[in-house]
Amino acid sequence: MVKLHNVPTADAERAWPLVRAHIERTAETSAGEMTADDIKARIASGDFQLWIVLDGADLLATVLTEVVSYPQRKVCFIVGCVGEHRVKWIHLIAEIEDWARLQGCATSRIRARKGWVKVLPDYKIAHIVLERAL
Repeated sequence: MVKLHNVPTADAERAWPLVRAHIERTAETSAGEMTADDIKARIASGDFQLWIVLDGADLLATVLTEVVSYPQRKVCFIVGCVGEHRVKWIHLIAEIEDWARLQGCATSRIRARKGWVKVLPDYKIAHIVLERAL
C-alpha cells in the first residue's frame, strides 16, 4: 500500500541513506542553488520538511516542503519532488496540503518544471521566473 510519511526532523539522519539519491536529484535541478549537503542541513534544522512515499518498503518519492511566513500570510512551498511511478502517489500531495493548512498556510506553491501543470490541474501558473546569469 502506498503511503505518505512526514519524517520528523529528529529522524532525518536515519532516513538519509534511503532518500540520499532523491535529494541529490533534487539538488541537480536547483540551478546550482543547493547541494545535497545544503538540503540535508536545511532538513536537520527544520527549515525543510522531509516527506517520503513508500509502497511497502520501497521508496517511490521524496518531497521537500518549506513553510514561509510573510507579513500577511504563510505559504507552503514544495521545493523538491523526485520519484518514480508518479501515478501511484501524486494524489498524496493533498495530504501535504492538509498538513500545510494545519500549519496556518493559506497557499501551497510548487517549484516545478512546466510539465507539472498538466499533472496538477488544481494548481495554476501564478508567475513565471525569468533568469539571467550575471
